[in-house]
Amino acid sequence: DSIHRFLLDIHCILQKVTYADNFYVVLLGDDERLTFPYFHDVKDDFDAEELNGIALEDLTSTLTYYALAQQNVCNFNQSQLEELTQAGTIKVLGSLPKQWLCFPLKNREHFLGAFIIQSYRREDEYSGVIVDILFTISHIIASALDAFNNQQALFEANQRLAQYQTELEQEVDKRTEELQKSLTDLRHEVEQRKQLQALLEFDSTHDNLTGLANRKSLFNELARVA
Repeated sequence: DSIHRFLLDIHCILQKVTYADNFYVVLLGDDERLTFPYFHDVKDDFDAEELNGIALEDLTSTLTYYALAQQNVCNFNQSQLEELTQAGTIKVLGSLPKQWLCFPLKNREHFLGAFIIQSYRREDEYSGVIVDILFTISHIIASALDAFNNQQALFEANQRLAQYQTELEQEVDKRTEELQKSLTDLRHEVEQRKQLQALLEFDSTHDNLTGLANRKSLFNELARVA
């Protein structure tokens, strides 16, 4: 029912596979802007709203942005992260982890973003086997995330369609009411015209004072019977 709930379920699944207390997801929008729909970390007290408020230019120097640009699995230990930081290649946002893993989320050649798992405990937290398993899981997550996005898009499209249908029905009801009122007004006007026509015809063949038939009425009656 929401992207956060979806990613929370994914997080729970990952915790059954390996140590995943520190897990977050970053998505790349069509406007190249990064969003963080899910973030959980035992050491850094960030929240998704706070991360989403960071300007794009401030994110371009971060480790997350650097890894996203690779669009491949990234596996860094603390020493490697320190080297990248000292070289000015990256700036670590928050605490420096012992091991940091980034897995791209791709589906049908569509790059969605990435999910990150990190450990502050030791540099060999995740073995090569675990990395391979997580990489396989990343394909499943990407496929599920893409399907979820499509489902959300379909749901929103259906909502817009329902709203359009409601507005259309309201407009039809309004137009129908206006048409019925116009028809009623027209009938009333036709009836008034008939009454006026009858009155004019009566006035033309009867005397205004006495109400008796006048000469025109007489001639009309003679012409009728002749």
